[in-house]
Order: sequence, then structure tokens, then C-alpha cells
Amino acid sequence: MDNTQNYFIHLLSSYLNNSPPLPETQADWMGVFKLGELHNVTAMLCISIRKLPAESKPPAKIMGYFNQALGMTLQSYESKAEGIKILTNTFNDNSISHMFVKGAAIRQLYPYGEVRTSGDTDVIVKSEHLKIAADILSKQGFNQTQSSDVQRVLFYKDEEFEVKTYLDGVNAVCENYFSQPFDDKSINISGSTYYLKDTYHLIYIISHLLRHLTIGGVGIRQLMDVDVLLRNGNVDFEKFCDIVKQLGILRSSMVLISLAKEYFNTPIEAEYNVDEELKRSLETVMLSGGVFGYAISDHGTGRLVKSINSSNNKGKKSSFKALFMMIFPPKEYLYNTYKYSGKCHLLLPVAFFHRMFDAVFKRGKSNRKAVKNLFENNETAIMISDIINELNIEL
Repeated sequence: MDNTQNYFIHLLSSYLNNSPPLPETQADWMGVFKLGELHNVTAMLCISIRKLPAESKPPAKIMGYFNQALGMTLQSYESKAEGIKILTNTFNDNSISHMFVKGAAIRQLYPYGEVRTSGDTDVIVKSEHLKIAADILSKQGFNQTQSSDVQRVLFYKDEEFEVKTYLDGVNAVCENYFSQPFDDKSINISGSTYYLKDTYHLIYIISHLLRHLTIGGVGIRQLMDVDVLLRNGNVDFEKFCDIVKQLGILRSSMVLISLAKEYFNTPIEAEYNVDEELKRSLETVMLSGGVFGYAISDHGTGRLVKSINSSNNKGKKSSFKALFMMIFPPKEYLYNTYKYSGKCHLLLPVAFFHRMFDAVFKRGKSNRKAVKNLFENNETAIMISDIINELNIEL
């Protein structure tokens, strides 16, 4: 970790601890700003920087960038909060059980919840309510842009909402554990609104973080979620450890918690030695990749990681296998993406060629880059595969 990354982490730790940061006379403020943008946490950095003595703050021009980012984040939050309010009231009025997860559910645990950014707002509903949930939101000003048997993507103003029937995880074991999200793992807040209890939410956050890690990368914001749940939530840590052990993610959970504790001074008595090489690899992927690793990976990276991991081969053989996986996805993917094939399985070949057409004419540029990276730029995939093996993660 270089000096700029170190100070970037220090400023985020200051924000999480709601304390003034230490001045840094040699700070590369433009570098810190770029890291904030890469991880979508610039507003949090701004709040910490404002607590510095005047002589230790960035030059006026760069401080203006931070202030502008804070203002835009607050403006985005207003639209997001308005959409959440309309969605909540609409679902409650129609007795549709719904559950907010991740940012929308734990935002209030942050010192200033308005600046906990998110690319989208995830809302879980029961399978039998998915269609009607999307339909009534459309009548309330939401614009539906994507539709499948398990998920609907809608926009309110410029804010994205994903209404879906499942909680994704790092593997089938974790996903099966959360297959009934409205059971005793959740708590009814009011009306038909539910949240996961903090202990279970921490398990889900870590499982979700690991999932993104295995398919291309994950950023610092997801590790901050781990910190705030442990810092300000009501987590039964002994119970948490018992469950993640049963799910086979105890080691990976403890490594992530140890990393959060080192970065943010997370107030938890949990000592766990992390190998220095593993820590460096995690830091490289997490700090260099941004929110979901997009700065160092693409949609082909996850397939290459899976290929390397399953074949134990880091050469061309794994690249060809990953290419095969890109060309021939599981039939379930086609059923969900091209709904006509889900309704009539005889149309599966049509869906396959439909996807090929989309891949060539709609996503040709990005797919060509992904294929090229499978064979020429596999360093990230190899590093992530090594991390997976070190953490004993079963895909």
C-alpha cells in the first residue's frame, strides 16, 4: 500500500470513527480524490477533510472537487430517499412483504447515512409478489427497464431499484441459507417492511462481498459495511462465528474482519493472523479495482477465475474453457434472460442465437475486450483465484 492509499484509508477510518484525521503534509490530494471517485466514497472523504486545520486542507481548487462531490451525493440521496419512501408506502398499502438489504438497510449505522452511496437499491420480495410489485411501482412513476422471472429493474428519476426474489451469495450453500429471507432471520419494522437482523445481515454482507470478489473484485465500501455492522449494529458475534463456520466461510470472514479492524480500528475483540502475502493480494484487488473491481477486471474475469479454480490450470487451457463458458451459458441463464424460452423450452436454441446476436451487435466492443483479456490479461484472475484458494472458498 502506497502513501496515498494509506492516507485514503486513514480518512475513511476518521469518518467511521467520527473523529478528526491526522494532518498529512505530503498528501497527494488529487490522488486521494481519484481514489474516492474510484470507490464512490468521495463525500465521506470530504466530511473528514473538513475537520482538518485550514493549513492542512487541500488547495482550494481540489477542495472544490471534494465539496462538489459531497453536494452531488446529497442530491442523489434525496432522489433515492424519495423513491424508497414511495416504494415503501406503495408496498405497505398493498400488503407486499419487502426487505431492504445492504446500503438501504444499514445506511443509518453510518455517522452520516446520507453519504453512504450505492449503485442501486436492493429490495427483496416474495416470488408470488414480483410481478404485481413491479406493476404497481410503474404506476407510481417508476420506469421498468429489465424483467426476468426473479428480478425487475426499475428507475425512479435517475436512481436504480432492483426488486428481486433472492439473496445472492458466494456459493450455493450461502444462497440456500438465505433462500427463505422472511423467516426468523428477519424482523418486521412496520407494516410489510422487513430488515435482516444484524447478525444475519453481517453474514449476508460478507457472503455478498466474497461473491463479488470471486467474479472480478470488490471495493473498500463493502468492507466499511462490515465495520459499521460490527461497530454500531446489534451483532451476536459468537452466533455469527458458529453460522459462518457451518457455511464454510469462517476463515474468509475472519480475514475480512481482521482487515477492517486494521484499516478502521473496528471495536471488536477478534484476533486473527492474516498472512502478509494474502493481505497484499487483497489490498491490491480491493484498492486498485474500485467498487466492484471494474478498474482491473471485466465481465470475462469471473469466468476465467472459475475456470482457473476448477481446472487448477493458469495457462491457455483455462482461457479456452472460460471462452467456452462465455459462449455457452447455462440454460437457466437463457430462461431468465429471454423469457420466451423459459415459457417454451423448445425455443431455447432461438434464445441462444438471440444472445449471440446481442453479444455481437449490442455488446460487441466490451465482449471483444473481455475475450482479449481472457488470453492476454489474466493477472487479476490468477490473483483472485489464489485468494480464493487461500481463503478456502468453495465456489
